[in-house]
Amino acid sequence: MHLDDRRLVDAQNLIAIGRPVTFAAVPKPVACFMALSQVPISVEAFGANAKVVAWKEKPSYAVIPQQDRMINPELQRFMTKRAKSETIELPGSHAIFLSRASEVAALIQKAARAAKRATSAQTLGSDVCAQAR
Repeated sequence: MHLDDRRLVDAQNLIAIGRPVTFAAVPKPVACFMALSQVPISVEAFGANAKVVAWKEKPSYAVIPQQDRMINPELQRFMTKRAKSETIELPGSHAIFLSRASEVAALIQKAARAAKRATSAQTLGSDVCAQAR
């Protein structure tokens, strides 16, 4: 299999993704490196059923790349609304973390701070309960 501008399925039923779809908004040398370093996706993964749905019980955060050609932005909006995710939309392609790194990092940092606060509150609650015994 070689890198080109198409989606490819190989003999083992694995999918490889080419540069224009995934990495359109980044310089070609970076895009080629990223595309070549991707691990192919098993076609079977698209039919897998999740047993536990974390977004029903845990806060979630999302970035929607407005020019994403891998996952339709309208589908992403539907999923983030259903999950009640804190969402930002940014202009760019599927590899938005490369082209808009500072904005994506800011959302990740916000999520990490929120998780730390939640963990601290749970730990404090556990300590108080343990002391009350």
